[in-house]
Amino acid sequence: MAMASGAPVVPTFIVREGNRHRVIIGDEVEVSNTGDRLKDQVVNTARFTKVIEDFVRKYPEQWFWVHQRWKSRPENDPNRGTEKAAAIETGCRDSV
Repeated sequence: MAMASGAPVVPTFIVREGNRHRVIIGDEVEVSNTGDRLKDQVVNTARFTKVIEDFVRKYPEQWFWVHQRWKSRPENDPNRGTEKAAAIETGCRDSV
């Protein structure tokens, strides 16, 4: 969307601090828009992922991923296609 609209990408995170929350607004992330759409998508995804990775490394106890981003398992994964694999992929490891 930022590539199409020119809108700035400003990372924003919320950190729990006891019974309160703190909003952290990061610096604008530069969006590559050279006209090479595929290359720009790869570059931008890497930039955005780096921002998220840096935040998670700084506040690992705050991290919880609810979206099943990696939906497939490797061909040689012994859990592929099993209930255990589904639990691993959804973060419900204790249920299996």
